Amino acid sequence: MKEFLNRKEYPNGDVTVKLVKMGFDIDETRNYRVRGIIKSEDNKYIFIEISLGNRLNRKYLKLSLEDYLKEYPYDEYIFVDSCFRVDIPEDYDKNYSPEYAKYDHHAFYKMQHNKENIIKFLQNFNKNIKDIELVDKNYLDDYCNQKGFYELYDERLNHTFFPNQIKYKNDEKITFNMTYKCTNYDNSVTYTEKMDRSYDFDLEKLNKEFGAEKMKKLLDDYEKKRLLRSLLHKNQKNSSKHLYEINLKKFRESFDSGDFTMLDFIKDYITPDLDELYHEVLEYNEIYANGWSIQELFKMGKNDSYWKERAESFIKKYNVPKKDYDEYTKYFDKYCELRDELLDELGLFKYIDNDLSADKIPEHGFLEGEIITKPEDIQSGYSYTVARFGDFGHCVELHYNNGEATVEYGYKINHDYWENEIENVDWFKENMSEEDIINKLCKLFAEYYESQIFEDEKKDSFIEKEGELENEL
Repeated sequence: MKEFLNRKEYPNGDVTVKLVKMGFDIDETRNYRVRGIIKSEDNKYIFIEISLGNRLNRKYLKLSLEDYLKEYPYDEYIFVDSCFRVDIPEDYDKNYSPEYAKYDHHAFYKMQHNKENIIKFLQNFNKNIKDIELVDKNYLDDYCNQKGFYELYDERLNHTFFPNQIKYKNDEKITFNMTYKCTNYDNSVTYTEKMDRSYDFDLEKLNKEFGAEKMKKLLDDYEKKRLLRSLLHKNQKNSSKHLYEINLKKFRESFDSGDFTMLDFIKDYITPDLDELYHEVLEYNEIYANGWSIQELFKMGKNDSYWKERAESFIKKYNVPKKDYDEYTKYFDKYCELRDELLDELGLFKYIDNDLSADKIPEHGFLEGEIITKPEDIQSGYSYTVARFGDFGHCVELHYNNGEATVEYGYKINHDYWENEIENVDWFKENMSEEDIINKLCKLFAEYYESQIFEDEKKDSFIEKEGELENEL
């Protein structure tokens, strides 16, 4: 007989599984909650936790006595709390395996809770399991470490971090968007994920870790993008309105008045990189949003050459075959696709939902809060956006990196650029509840943006008075 931390194997092939007692003993063969690691016949290592379930009270069910006893035949049944692989880092980390999801958190009402049925259930994974042994010693961590089964991001995994681009850089810190890649204990399963990760900005160390040539390219690309954003931002300031200023109620009213009215309403929020898409939508709008076809444009062109020119221009630009001159639906669908793409880029698409009406839409959009990273998932050495609260054009975000928390206040200047202000905070703790985090961000949002709006109003008032004074002089 060979004995392992999790099982015993006998010469005839029989297996006895060791299950750790996690609850009170019921009798010599049963415990309220047991867990163990099963080795399947195809060499998969599966964590399983089994509890005792108590039959549901009939008074809460709309069942006859006959149907009730048929559906729930036993006072005590087998309930599987967890069933996932520990030999795959992602599954181990998330406590979930798609291939075993049918067992996970599942009540087996028709399997009475006893030793024989627990063995029978375990035989779903290995038919050689003939017995179980309840043990006091919790061997699970020791067994996983012994076998090399680790959760995602564990430094002991065979893993790499590959920098794709620089997200942010100052004299002290640099944040990359990176591809994290790891393999499991026998390199049979590969996991890949994109994430943000921060480092101290020490170019010598970064060159050594990622290569001098790679770092030079990343830094050059970052500088080019920074300059481009600066130019776009300058252009936006000089010639367009800021997106955070848009009145979403009026936007929806303009949409309800017709697409052309809506497109005219948003024209001052279009940045140079969206200009081509915007004008393409306008071209389609003039024809298909008005319910015309190419053939009808030619008919209209008999009295007004403009429409003939529009038809010929559209045919040439979009290579419309003659058989489609009378086609309307296909090209109207294309128009809707382009229009929705434009609105999605601007972040406005959700506000044309048919289930919404203008009177239900706040001027600055809906206030929403969300947890991006659960506090219990935070690990040292990584940079996280923990939570966000805001409306369409204003936002406050909580960031956390190696014990340091910051709050970022942002204004949406255009579709892909926010102006922000960052401050250090000391109120965030890793044991805070998600509700407390969102409530705190909500309070900060109200305090900051009310004061900022008030300051902007004072600044505008001062500029007006200054102009009046100049005129008097």
